[in-house]
Amino acid sequence: MLGQVERGGVRLTLTRRDGSGRPLLIVPGVMADAAGWQPVVDALGAAGAVYVLNRRGREPSGPLGPGYSLRTEIEDVELVLDEVAAAEGADQGVDLFGWSFGGLLALEVAARRPAAVRSLTLYEPVVRPFGRAALAALAEADATGDLDRAVEIVNRDVSGFSAEYVEELRRSPVWEVLKPLAAPLARELAALDEHLVDLRTFDSLDLPVTLLLGAVNEGLAPYGEVFAEFTAALPRARVVLMPGQGHLAHAQDPGALARHLDEALKEAREAAAPSAAGSGSRADGARSGPAPGATRTTARRGSGGTGSGGSGSTGRGAVALVTRAAVRPDSARQAVRRPARGGVRAERPNAARQRRSGRHRRGGRSHFALPLRPSSVRSRRRSAWSRWSGFPEARAIPVSAANMSVALMSERIVPALAPAAMSAVSASSISSRLCA
Repeated sequence: MLGQVERGGVRLTLTRRDGSGRPLLIVPGVMADAAGWQPVVDALGAAGAVYVLNRRGREPSGPLGPGYSLRTEIEDVELVLDEVAAAEGADQGVDLFGWSFGGLLALEVAARRPAAVRSLTLYEPVVRPFGRAALAALAEADATGDLDRAVEIVNRDVSGFSAEYVEELRRSPVWEVLKPLAAPLARELAALDEHLVDLRTFDSLDLPVTLLLGAVNEGLAPYGEVFAEFTAALPRARVVLMPGQGHLAHAQDPGALARHLDEALKEAREAAAPSAAGSGSRADGARSGPAPGATRTTARRGSGGTGSGGSGSTGRGAVALVTRAAVRPDSARQAVRRPARGGVRAERPNAARQRRSGRHRRGGRSHFALPLRPSSVRSRRRSAWSRWSGFPEARAIPVSAANMSVALMSERIVPALAPAAMSAVSASSISSRLCA
């Protein structure tokens, strides 16, 4: 069983879930490791083996090393991809998934290894100048070894959380867990900012591509705005808006994210089947996916998109076509959706904004074990979640290690939390709660 590879003297470790069929390789972002993605792996219905890479800079993999750059990371993922393909059967290829920082790595590798990658799914990928405003402060903290300061910067200047939230986080046991995860952050974000890439060059990718966006981030900085750059550069990609989710669906609702990923893999296989039957190979120049004039968007309001346990609210699935205007970076919030056949009512252009402001409420279970205190709302990103505070179901969810960690990392820290409940928060349950 493939559990690690070595490149240039640096060990790269992987976790593996057994399976039979085409394998899936998951590439996490910064402030994350394989343990933090295990809940998603456990919830996946994919039949093939599932690998999660522990990128360099996080244990038990080796350090970033001298001469570190984004090219270093890309070549790491390339090697891992080749090893996974060889271990599982090179003829069937590999499905590739990347989140945030890992999303850009996955995109680059898919372009360099088109024969090995059968499908590509990216969840809110980032690209320069993401986090640029925080680079100087992060470099100073890194030079002095001040991990406390690094955790503060990633919360305040990168993720945009309030000073009150950061102080509450500092007083919690979570802070000590986050400090080692922040150790490679300065060099990782500096490498991202130095990596020159024209996203438009990836439009030539001849494989099914799915882009996942949390509806809470739609049109908002930092993740929603950079996502619009990817949709503009990949107009033929299938774009999925995940209701009720933000940048941390793998932590807040791993079951829902797993279902979206399963659907992306299923769509890719179904799209490839007619092409293979008609031409006998993938090299016929025909690319699966929507027509060049529109991007296909799937929003499943009743498929586990809401709810702390992934149960979601009862509702009809909606499949719509988004006009090309919707993928322009300056119009991400003005997307006009035309419903496909099935009689699903079209969403008003400003409905997403109403949902973010709290004027539009959906039924269903809250994502959070603890309700938001209205007085603590200080920023647009925090106010985007304020609508959930009115749901009594939030108080009925048992406080377990899993949902407590989500509450802590989702701006829901309450000073009166019982010490016993706080001690239930483990490193593995919160290792991927922040940033990219």
